[in-house]
Amino acid sequence: MSNRNYEKAVAALVAYPTTKEAAKAAGMGESTLRAYKSDPEFVELYAAARHELLDAGVKSMQERFSEAVETVCEIMHDKTASHSVRLSAANSIINSCVQLTDEVERMERAASGRKVNRELFGGLSDFFPAGK
Repeated sequence: MSNRNYEKAVAALVAYPTTKEAAKAAGMGESTLRAYKSDPEFVELYAAARHELLDAGVKSMQERFSEAVETVCEIMHDKTASHSVRLSAANSIINSCVQLTDEVERMERAASGRKVNRELFGGLSDFFPAGK
């Protein structure tokens, strides 16, 4: 299968919400696009493209994180805003803080677990070499 066709199909799939629309944009039939989705090489390319797209979105949001927090803080401190709006802003900060703290702790536990696994099982590679 032509890599160029795969690239066109992947680009269309990440750009359009349905397989039908993606197939039309890529200039191929839906059945062809569905068949591509059963090829491991195509699935890998598609997964990589989706991961790249998601990563770009996350980076974009991270770049605006401080600005978003400042905006919420301004609303929270705005004495002319209604109590419900100010309360919502405060709750937004609290909930985000809790979620971020949980995520950081989860990442720290995962890193700690990987370190323990390396310490406990790292030496086993002498007894169980990869690929054997």
